[in-house]
Amino acid sequence: MHDVAERLEVGVLNFRSVTTIDEGAISVDFEPLLVPYRGCKLVVEEAETRLESGLKLYFQNGQDLLILPADFPLFLAVSGGCIQDRYTTSEYPLKDYEAVELFSAVSH
Repeated sequence: MHDVAERLEVGVLNFRSVTTIDEGAISVDFEPLLVPYRGCKLVVEEAETRLESGLKLYFQNGQDLLILPADFPLFLAVSGGCIQDRYTTSEYPLKDYEAVELFSAVSH
């Protein structure tokens, strides 16, 4: 959570490369057929502050995975074609996020 104005906190995700996994962290291993070919961080602006607040992964089989801060503190909203029977609400509507490409195996 980041305080961006009086009585206003926004959930963020921190993006960094790591060589070891921190204690208590969760690691996701993708099946070889489900390695994402494209990834975008999702940026939202609040109180004139740009915040990295989400991640969207795209897979060759047409599925995607979306991870955002939920509308309840310290929870994540996770959705996508590979997630079944989940009801989560993100902190902001998806249309409020700007997608910034992190990587792509597809030529433009």
